[in-house]
Amino acid sequence: MEIQLNGSMGDPVTAQARACEALADMVPNIILDAANHTLHLRALNATGNLPLIVERLNAIGLQPGMLSVRANTLEDVFIQLTGRRLRE
Repeated sequence: MEIQLNGSMGDPVTAQARACEALADMVPNIILDAANHTLHLRALNATGNLPLIVERLNAIGLQPGMLSVRANTLEDVFIQLTGRRLRE
């Protein structure tokens, strides 16, 4: 899932850390990356938790804008289970 943030998110590393902290207890094994005003979120059942994700991001001052969702790939599942990417 990609969440574009409206306004300034400040330092991407700090925003990523704040988002991880805000979402960690509701979405187990969440993986977040932040770049160019966009959060890239990988988690199982992220779409089922979407309203709560948006609410928590708002609560910490990150304003979600456009959202895009795609189905998990096998690589996404592998990363979720192992914490690392596939290597060829």
